[in-house]
Amino acid sequence: MNEIPKGAASGFRLFPVAPVAAAAVLASLSCPASADEPALPELEAGSSVFWSSSTGGSADTFRERVVLTGDDWVLYQSIFDTEEDEAMSPDSLFLLYGGIDYRSCFDTPLPTEAERDAIKALRPFSEGATVELASLEDDPVVRVGAATEYFLMGQTHPAHEVLIDYGDEDLNEKLVVLDDYPLTVVIDWDDSSQDRVMMVSGAKTTKITPPTASQLGACAAILDEY
Repeated sequence: MNEIPKGAASGFRLFPVAPVAAAAVLASLSCPASADEPALPELEAGSSVFWSSSTGGSADTFRERVVLTGDDWVLYQSIFDTEEDEAMSPDSLFLLYGGIDYRSCFDTPLPTEAERDAIKALRPFSEGATVELASLEDDPVVRVGAATEYFLMGQTHPAHEVLIDYGDEDLNEKLVVLDDYPLTVVIDWDDSSQDRVMMVSGAKTTKITPPTASQLGACAAILDEY
């Protein structure tokens, strides 16, 4: 998908489709569901998540590269060509909190501390658990749905549906989020627009220069946590 018109008011996904105890949260989410199952690659600077996107009968692919990680967030850059050194800017960067809550660095408010704590508390997922995100326009409600599974990189991973309710059927979104890994792997925008994670790759040896405050835009506050 080359552009995302969905969720423009909310900030859950505003650009191309492309926590518990502080330091332990991301690490705990990165463990596989079972010691007998191989772990997915750790999400660290240089890792990439590869997506397929289907919209109105057309298909595309894109990549999201990890730039920085925090206790309960991962900063990604959306990349749409083969250039490794694609310039970072607020419109290509976004934060993913708890593997669920997307915040564009272009112009979207970051979640409050209370909201971040509530997002953390959703794990382990329990059907029916909710979080209201009053920091976003329309005060969307995140609701954990039914348990499910997602096949990724040769392994079936436990997951849950997560529903984003804006109070408008045309804007509501359905996600699938892995239970034991901080990543959304499915986004169903509507009947004709869906995104799916195809692969997660480990970090390459090329060092990523951390972004500056100007490059981070609305996400600049995370530099205080890095």
